[in-house]
Amino acid sequence: MEKLKCLQNNNRIQLAEKGFFFLFTLYAALSSCGFTFGTLAITVVMWPSFLLGVFLIAYRALHYQNYISTPFFFFTVAMLVSIAISTLLNYQYSFKSNVIFCVYWALYFLVLYITEKDASVEKIKKDFHFIAAVFTVFISLLVLASFAVFFIGYGKTVALEEGFTYYIGFAIGRLWGVFVNLNRGAVSAAIAAFLLLYFCKTKKKVGFRILAGIMVFLDLMFIALSDSRSGAICFAVLAGAFAFLTLSARFRDQKIGKRLLAILLAMVVMVTGYLLPRIMKKLYNQTAKIIYQIALDSSKENEEEEPEEPEEVDRGYDLSDDISNKRFDVWGSGIEIYSDSLKNMMIGTSFGGMLEYAENHLPDTYILAVEKNKVGKIGTMDNDFLNLLVGQGIVGTVVVMSFAVGVFLLFIKKVKQVGKEEATEVFVMLSVIMAITVTSMVTSLIFYYFSQNSILFWAFLGLTVRLLTCGKGE
Repeated sequence: MEKLKCLQNNNRIQLAEKGFFFLFTLYAALSSCGFTFGTLAITVVMWPSFLLGVFLIAYRALHYQNYISTPFFFFTVAMLVSIAISTLLNYQYSFKSNVIFCVYWALYFLVLYITEKDASVEKIKKDFHFIAAVFTVFISLLVLASFAVFFIGYGKTVALEEGFTYYIGFAIGRLWGVFVNLNRGAVSAAIAAFLLLYFCKTKKKVGFRILAGIMVFLDLMFIALSDSRSGAICFAVLAGAFAFLTLSARFRDQKIGKRLLAILLAMVVMVTGYLLPRIMKKLYNQTAKIIYQIALDSSKENEEEEPEEPEEVDRGYDLSDDISNKRFDVWGSGIEIYSDSLKNMMIGTSFGGMLEYAENHLPDTYILAVEKNKVGKIGTMDNDFLNLLVGQGIVGTVVVMSFAVGVFLLFIKKVKQVGKEEATEVFVMLSVIMAITVTSMVTSLIFYYFSQNSILFWAFLGLTVRLLTCGKGE
């Protein structure tokens, strides 16, 4: 009877964990959609997800013996302490926003990353399938909505009181669709396309494969029409990392020549993955011009009204003489803030306090100088490492980097021991983790900007670390 009671209790907790992930991802989807951003719909979903997250944290605290064995658990606690210290010592700067960042970090680390010590390989794989499916469904709906507004010609510019402006539809030479942040939307589309390719491999139904194939094309087309280099980089790393991991496992016991061949093939796949959306963009622009010319000639022959010119993808505001598109100037501003005082260097300004500190102490710095950056106040370094350095100083950065190095070394040591039964799932999750990590060097993804990408990163990281250290991974 006692065993049955424990089993029922465990099933309820697993259901609560799935419910939390679903609601948390739905909250992120609503937050990233231009039609629902800043509306009551977000609050309605946010509070249940937060409360369910708090319940799970409390449950795990009471049953800490089942979770404390998660690799690098104490590093996650140290990271929470570091952001709390930065928030408290910079209480005069955006205290409420910084407290919210602390809440997000607690949910990332103590709900998404932490896993049960007795979790079997089969359970972890089931959790992976559920998480991947939820993420893919929400992103697919947003991408479909993006093409819907594109095809009907809907467009809108939304300027908020805080000085933040976003677009819906096609604007300034790029397809924004319904995503508030175009680059994070393109990154999500790249990951969704990759996960759909995985599901195409595991699902045998022809109908599903056809629909999934169409959705993969639309995801890549969104990256192309949004002209997002962040999305292209993400897809390139996804493709290259998965190819490298798969080929390395296959040629593990082969001669050095075949292992070098695996590296070469992975590099070819990665370059192809980056170029594919760029090629699709050029084909779209050329096709649009041809169709327009045919329609124009026809209208002249029939003395009809001239057709409207097509919306060509062209980043006219881009800076061809700056490979970083002014990111180097933003990063320079970050270094300027970081090195402005010993306190900043040690514990940072807090991420939410970055702009306020600059306004008070460095009013001419690039992220505030509208006449220089042409876009207004910039509240991110577009680089997660610099966000950490400026937000939490060297103390917080060292703690996070120690965690990252530990995880990396674990991957290097354990990935060679992965069994065939779970190899594909491990390689998929590792590819997503690597792609988000690399892309976070040019677009804020992991720590401070809440999105489906940050949720997926921490969920996959927790599952991968547990899978590599249980069962056959031991």
